[in-house]
Amino acid sequence: MTEFLEGRNQTITLSNVWSINYTVEVDKIGIAFKDALDSITTAGYTLKTDLFYSTPQVEGHDGVLDITVYLPVNEDYLGEEVELAEFNSYFSIPTMYGVRISSTKPEDFDKALDRLQAMLLEDKCQEASPIFFMSSKINGTVYTDIRIGVRFE
Repeated sequence: MTEFLEGRNQTITLSNVWSINYTVEVDKIGIAFKDALDSITTAGYTLKTDLFYSTPQVEGHDGVLDITVYLPVNEDYLGEEVELAEFNSYFSIPTMYGVRISSTKPEDFDKALDRLQAMLLEDKCQEASPIFFMSSKINGTVYTDIRIGVRFE
């Protein structure tokens, strides 16, 4: 059974983060992840935590998404450029809402996004960032945190 956990007062705060933009077909998003990871490791960086991504759109994409892949690394900037990538020594979104799901089914992602939208409406706040997708494996179960930056009216 799929778990849905709602969270307010969420944040993303990381140091040394590479970001790379892609336009990808939804079913080939893994190729973008591999390309991004290969790009930073070739430049001499090592991944600190799991990579994650954001997208400004989740509906009406006709099977193609614009995404930004984020790769937190252990190293400070080494002076090595990574093609089409941007390095941020500090990355933070201080006020976020989120929903955690224990499923990889598209219909469960849709339900989680609906819950996230309902939370924003319920608390009368507005979107202040793209939607972030952060996956992790805990005790053999894959969880995805779906988060969005918020601001209050």
